[in-house]
Amino acid sequence: MPITFVPVPDISVYVHVPFCRSRCSYCDFYFEVGAGSSLIARALDRILDEAAWFAERLEGPRIRTIYVGGGTPSLIPAPELGRFLEALRHALGLSASVHEWTIEANPESVSDEFLAAAAAAGVDRLSLGIQTFQNELLRRLGRRANADAIGTALEAIATGWQGRLTVDLMTGIPGQTRQALDDDLARLRNARPGHVSLYSLTVEQGTPLSLAIDRGRVAPLPQDEQDRLWVDARDRLLSSGYRWYEVSNFALPGEESVHNPVYWRSEPYVGLGPGAVGTVPVRTVPVHGSAVNAGRVVPARLTNPDLAAYLAGSASETTREVEYLDDRTLLFEHFMLGLRTAQGVTMDRLAAVFGLDACAVEWLLRRCGALGERVDREALEMGRIALDDEGRVRVNGILVALAEVLDDLELSGPARWPAGDGWH
Repeated sequence: MPITFVPVPDISVYVHVPFCRSRCSYCDFYFEVGAGSSLIARALDRILDEAAWFAERLEGPRIRTIYVGGGTPSLIPAPELGRFLEALRHALGLSASVHEWTIEANPESVSDEFLAAAAAAGVDRLSLGIQTFQNELLRRLGRRANADAIGTALEAIATGWQGRLTVDLMTGIPGQTRQALDDDLARLRNARPGHVSLYSLTVEQGTPLSLAIDRGRVAPLPQDEQDRLWVDARDRLLSSGYRWYEVSNFALPGEESVHNPVYWRSEPYVGLGPGAVGTVPVRTVPVHGSAVNAGRVVPARLTNPDLAAYLAGSASETTREVEYLDDRTLLFEHFMLGLRTAQGVTMDRLAAVFGLDACAVEWLLRRCGALGERVDREALEMGRIALDDEGRVRVNGILVALAEVLDDLELSGPARWPAGDGWH
């Protein structure tokens, strides 16, 4: 059944470049290894076609932010990457008013040529996957870079990159010690990136690391030790001047991500590329002869297929998985993402989108004790439902309790998506 897109004035874009030279042992994202240059070139051309197709159907919205992730976008040879980024700018009709354009890179594939190609196209933010500076831990994670390669990449960025820099750092790696983490943080302090994403390792089922643990070849850290390492790293970042503005994200003043809050606020974005996911407004149609709610504007989550299926047809022929988000799913996701941030969930948006008034919020806080106990009272007085520091550390447990309570919450009517002035 064809999708009826709803034109939007502005939107964000995520581009998935799913190519890697090897597999990290902990990664469960969709990616491809061993792809040759011709196959990569075909995929990039297909992404450009898809970008133009979405731009036309959404009637040429202004692009607020772009995030090119993967995979490893930096493994694409610099001349080809430069041509692709320039063509992407044209396909999306980018103007000079793009608020932020990020590209991911791994240290071993950072070069002066890569940095120059990205900057020439208008990319102004680089996301560098460091994870750790410890060679033994890097090998355990299946990372290709070693400490020397990370140092070389940081030197190249310091001398040849005029844009912003964000880095990924990981805690809870099997075998990681407090001394190793202290060394990572000291090296990070010397590099002084404007933004740090601090992740506690999650061992996903089916990954090589998960299998190694199941077979007894790798011993995971006890959960309390994992928690302690992450909190220690958080405290060190806070003492170094970083602001903790989302559960896993820290920024120096003015260095907060512009793109990521699009996800956290449940705003629409387009997903381009094999395996990419996006959420866009569509107009519903009758299902199985029923006209219930037909004509409503609802969010549809579109998931692209793998590389082979993605390349098999044109943008209009791609067999995307389509999930229409119902009101309760949308409400839970709004809390799930918003409560991870220091800003929290605003009462204005709950009222505008979901019709929840102050009485409904009071009922929610009373019924969900886990949320009520950890809510930031000062933020609540300012019209925001936000968690205190301890609550954000324990956000997953709070969300489990909240999901049960939301099932009993009476919604006053269908969600209005979007609502108010644009998407904010």
